[in-house]
This record gives sequence, structure tokens and C-alpha cells, in this order.
Amino acid sequence: MNILGPFREAVSTLYQEALGIKLADGGTGSDNVPQWRMVSYSDFLKTGENAGLLLDPEIGLALFVLKHQEGNDLNAEIRQALKVSDKLQPAYQPSKPDEQGAWQVGLLWLVEGDGLAQDWKSAIAERRKQSGFSEEVALDAVFYDALDGIQTAISARCTSQ
Repeated sequence: MNILGPFREAVSTLYQEALGIKLADGGTGSDNVPQWRMVSYSDFLKTGENAGLLLDPEIGLALFVLKHQEGNDLNAEIRQALKVSDKLQPAYQPSKPDEQGAWQVGLLWLVEGDGLAQDWKSAIAERRKQSGFSEEVALDAVFYDALDGIQTAISARCTSQ
């Protein structure tokens, strides 16, 4: 089962209930509304089916959503996000500043089960020790189990913040 569909539905519900904003699917990127897109796991800049992208131009957020699986190359995923972050940063033009500020890029992994959760936590802790990339790209996860589902995990996460 592709967990990205239920994740998108949960986020869409949160946008609607908390902000009164409808989450759009796709879009051109020029629309000033939050959008959900499906992107390629191997190239976040291309359309695909196995990774998600939440774009919120009002707050300058580009959040890539991936399902964490055993054997995923976290370094490659982080490099993809850094590549997008570089492309979103405006060229320095003192006469023409970006009035809305810089985009924030993040990676959010959806992690099912205790075994994968421990694996993800250990792997991210090791990468944070080895590199400063975590200052450039936000790294986070939503941990869930198959019985409760992703909607329950997201709701619990959002209400506990």
C-alpha cells in the first residue's frame, strides 16, 4: 500500500480544519496556494509516483515526503533535498531582495514500525554527527504502526506540538 495517499489526505484535512485552506493537487507552482505533488524518488524535480512534495509558497516551505524502507540511501535522499534547496535560493541581488524570504526545504520520512523507527533514528543521528547538512535541510519523521495508521500518527503529532 502506498502510504503517501493517506498522508496527503491527513495533511489536507489539517490545512482545511486549522487554516480554512484547501490543499491543491499539482499546479504550476505559480499559484500562491499550498500544493501537493507526486515526485520521483530518484529525482525530486521530476514528476513521479513514489515521493510526495508539499509546497506552501505563503510560508516558503518545500517538504519532501518519503516512505522510509530498509535499504533506503538516506545520503542520496538528503543530497536530492540539498539540490532542490540550492535551486530555490534566489541569486543575490541587493537591488531586488526576496520580500518573502528564503524557502525552507525539508525531508519528512514516514516510518512504519518500531524496528524501522530505531533504524531511522540511528542513521539520522550518525549523519548529523558527520555533516552540517541538517542546518540547511530540515530532517524529521512521523512514526506510525499499521494498526493505528498514518492519520492517527499525524493527528497525535500535530496536537502534541
